[in-house]
Amino acid sequence: MNIIEMKYRKSWGRLQKAMVVTIILCSFLTLSACGADNDDPNTLDVMFFTELPLDLNDDIDAYFDSISDSDDKTVEVHMFLPSAEKLTIEMVAGDGDIYIVDDYMYNIIFDPVILHPLDSVVDGESARGGIDDKYFAIDEDTGDEHIYAVPLDNESQFLQDIQVNHSSSFIAVMMTDRYINQFGLELLEAIN
Repeated sequence: MNIIEMKYRKSWGRLQKAMVVTIILCSFLTLSACGADNDDPNTLDVMFFTELPLDLNDDIDAYFDSISDSDDKTVEVHMFLPSAEKLTIEMVAGDGDIYIVDDYMYNIIFDPVILHPLDSVVDGESARGGIDDKYFAIDEDTGDEHIYAVPLDNESQFLQDIQVNHSSSFIAVMMTDRYINQFGLELLEAIN
């Protein structure tokens, strides 16, 4: 066996090992990604990106449980400090069903293509007069106008019930095409 053959065999052996490791790694990633779909149709994930104190998480969780009429559906609250990057990551990952964010994050979260219309949450005809036009948009498929974000300020039932007086207002949106959308609409109606 000459030197060239020895180098070739060593290179081929390393290449084989690298291919085996790559295949194992790809298989692992594929299997873990398939198993990561924990989209429980009975759990409503509410993501907060606000300046509310993070220690309110348990109080807000208990509040949502107290206003829920459903025995088989639960609410899971996730609280984060306002961060455009984190909000974008969570939205792309599809981890939240409802997002409650500081109003200044409107430009990041408001996209009618990915949001569920919230017309049933607000008070019909009076909604147009009392809610900023920026929360309304035209549905590209139907051509109908809908409200896609609901403002939550100190007058909202939610902030009054958890006894928080906050200097800025929030907006609530709900992602479209979720198993739990009807329950989410009921929850948003209760806190509005």
